[in-house]
Amino acid sequence: MINISEQMAVITKRALFTQKMEIASRTNNIVADHDSGWRIQAGDEDEKCFDRLESLELISLAELCKLEPAFSHIMEQPEEQTYCMVNGRFEPDTLPTYVFE
Repeated sequence: MINISEQMAVITKRALFTQKMEIASRTNNIVADHDSGWRIQAGDEDEKCFDRLESLELISLAELCKLEPAFSHIMEQPEEQTYCMVNGRFEPDTLPTYVFE
């Protein structure tokens, strides 16, 4: 089970500040000890959004669940999976490989 108070997600500032979280992807490309692998986007960022540190924030999975309760239903799903928000729920989807690079 994931420790949601210690594990972190990378979220675009656009998704965080607009509270529009349309895409949730989990990668196995972990960058730090507390990195859960989750990458959260608003959905309208460009393909280089995860390449620019100034456009990203780290938040705990606990905070992410508070901001978007639908995330709690997918947070323990396996790596290399992408979900898109559909009618208030994250549904499995596929995205270009850049999300996982």
